[in-house]
Amino acid sequence: AGALYKQASALYFNREYEKALQIAREAYQKESTSDKIIGLLCLIYENLGRFDDAIATHLDYIKNLNKGEDVIKIIDQYSLVGDEYYHTGRLDKSKEYYDRALLLAKESGNRESLGQVYADYSMVWAALNQDDKAIEFATKGVELCKDTSKVYSLVNAYQVLSNIYSSQNNKEKALEYAQLSLKVDEESGSIRLGRSYVLVGSSYKDIDIVKSLEYFNKAVAFFEKHNDLQALGNVYHEIGSIYEKT
Repeated sequence: AGALYKQASALYFNREYEKALQIAREAYQKESTSDKIIGLLCLIYENLGRFDDAIATHLDYIKNLNKGEDVIKIIDQYSLVGDEYYHTGRLDKSKEYYDRALLLAKESGNRESLGQVYADYSMVWAALNQDDKAIEFATKGVELCKDTSKVYSLVNAYQVLSNIYSSQNNKEKALEYAQLSLKVDEESGSIRLGRSYVLVGSSYKDIDIVKSLEYFNKAVAFFEKHNDLQALGNVYHEIGSIYEKT
């Protein structure tokens, strides 16, 4: 299963998702309780737009877990189901699973898990336009996720805060949290670094056009390197909007 996982991972990072899916499924059949194999399989499903298959995979895994011994894994899986529903716009279902994760995280007393749930759940509150709730959850997420391994969730919280303050025309705070997001992504070598470049570029748009273009151009270089044509198109649209104003 380990060799199959490595092969599927390489295909996934080359964006050969159909081939990666075939091999990841083989790995899953051999070792259906491996966190990393399940994680990869669900990432492939997401990139193919097959979110319901990803949800079913997470829920099947939960059935095989013991609440006493595997509570942290169950929290992670509930959060991931919440995230899948969030990305498909089914926010009521997303809230349902994040609520399950939050309850278990509070009961477990695990700081990292609780921080992760608060941070990721903040995205749902933001999507529901409940800014106060989103800020509350994102702030708690930042406090608990700092200096932990939950850098993905920490970035989520920073970006929620940046976007909310931007919508409230608080440009300084929006930029502050965008820069914090970028700092974490740079230090961790995140594959989402391009998204942070875009956020910083957007935050600078009404403050410093030269700086804004600097970060948008960094995003362009990042997305070209990773052959992300959709993201690349979005960045060029942002750059074009700057030149339209000048």
